[in-house]
Amino acid sequence: MTSAPLSPDAIEQALNAQVVDKEGRSHQFGELVQGRRTAVVFVRHWWCGVCQAYVKQLHKVIPPESLGSTSLIIIGCGGAPPIHNYIDLTQTPFDVYGNPSLDLYRAFGFKSNLGSSKPGQEKEYEKDLGGSWARLWHGLKEGPMRHIGHAGSVGPKAQNGGEVVFEQDGSVSFFHRMEHTADHIELKELAAALGVQAGQADPAEAVACDSGVKV
Repeated sequence: MTSAPLSPDAIEQALNAQVVDKEGRSHQFGELVQGRRTAVVFVRHWWCGVCQAYVKQLHKVIPPESLGSTSLIIIGCGGAPPIHNYIDLTQTPFDVYGNPSLDLYRAFGFKSNLGSSKPGQEKEYEKDLGGSWARLWHGLKEGPMRHIGHAGSVGPKAQNGGEVVFEQDGSVSFFHRMEHTADHIELKELAAALGVQAGQADPAEAVACDSGVKV
């Protein structure tokens, strides 16, 4: 499933946007994707458990060694302070950046809402995440109960993301916008878009999410 194509102006705006790494250093987004094929996964706020589950399964289904010369990075809509904890929680081997200005999210037209999957239409990566109370408890435990000092830099709760694949020449070959809080592209579909053999995610390792109950 591919969203409507991006305009050249939107791509140019995105390439000029600034992101921050886990140490708070600023980088131009274009420098991260320039000259090499790059997949970019845009997640929601740093305390979003559904995105944490997606990122935790990401390197199981698409191992770094399967990507060859293709790069994969993760960008959230919050600031730098929570990134270290996000990496620790998800155990992701991929580089993680923040876009607290939301310039990238606006350039790509990512949607802002608090909708969730309808019963029976859940994505594969969210099917084993437990019910609303389990998701709420996880959101509280891994968010404000543990890192209350990060509350001001986790990013807006309603901001959704998506997935973008830049080719080496700077063109966009794949683009997907999340329609709601649990609408990341299926990992096997992302693997297919990248031309890699999908691995197997371990549902038992998925973390609970906050979809359905917003914390």
